[in-house]
Amino acid sequence: MSELKEILENASLDNLISYLIYDAESSENIMENCEQKIEDSYDKMFSGLESMYEAVDRHDDQLFSVILDFASTHDDVYFEAGVLIGVHLMRCLDQGYEKYSKEALINLLKKSSVLSDRRPENNS
Repeated sequence: MSELKEILENASLDNLISYLIYDAESSENIMENCEQKIEDSYDKMFSGLESMYEAVDRHDDQLFSVILDFASTHDDVYFEAGVLIGVHLMRCLDQGYEKYSKEALINLLKKSSVLSDRRPENNS
């Protein structure tokens, strides 16, 4: 579980921006890669089990059910972690937006104050 904690601690606006700028793939490519990785993982697991134990049959529903339960538990945990990380990143984005908005508003007010000081009606 320390890996999930580390991911949450490293989830920041700066890291998200860096990822989006330098490492982002299209959503379609990401989904295709994920699906392929899942399929490959089942093949690899069953091939490994079959090579270790002659009695293992990848078409055995009971074995598949046990493996599916295992995978479903991991799926649930990683989904929850993803939601937590997503919420954390959303908060970082909100804080970054608020900071930017406040700075922009202050700069705008400063500029308007400088401009109003330069108007001829204020120089009399």
